Amino acid sequence: MPNRAAKYSSDYLPKERMHSLLLALPAVLKSLLGEHKIIASYGWASNIHGDLHYKPMNDDTRWLQYLIEDSIAQRIVVPGESDFRFEVPESRAEILYCHESDIHLDGSDDELLRRFMATEPFSQLRWYTQEEVERKMSSTSEGH
Repeated sequence: MPNRAAKYSSDYLPKERMHSLLLALPAVLKSLLGEHKIIASYGWASNIHGDLHYKPMNDDTRWLQYLIEDSIAQRIVVPGESDFRFEVPESRAEILYCHESDIHLDGSDDELLRRFMATEPFSQLRWYTQEEVERKMSSTSEGH
């Protein structure tokens, strides 16, 4: 079940798909934002000292691909098994590649979120709204 805390959540995805979508992120953000600051952080199940979880790393769209590639190559992040979070400053957009093998989108810039979901390869995903997830979870819990 996608996450009900985020505005949008993808279906659960195979780890290979999570990997390819993670590698696609820098080009998509650059196409949407141009040269722009991005804040990244490692999270749950990242293979790095716990004191470094959730610490903001300032990057930008020009160099983000190297952070992602290096994080995967060093096995700090295992797509579909580790949390890897990216934020457009001022909470405009947050993209979380979740350890549960789905992607969560949140943020205050609804237009940017819509444009992100409409851009290849993310447009190929089924995105659930927070309301859809809530309804599905309510109907599942009523059946038990």
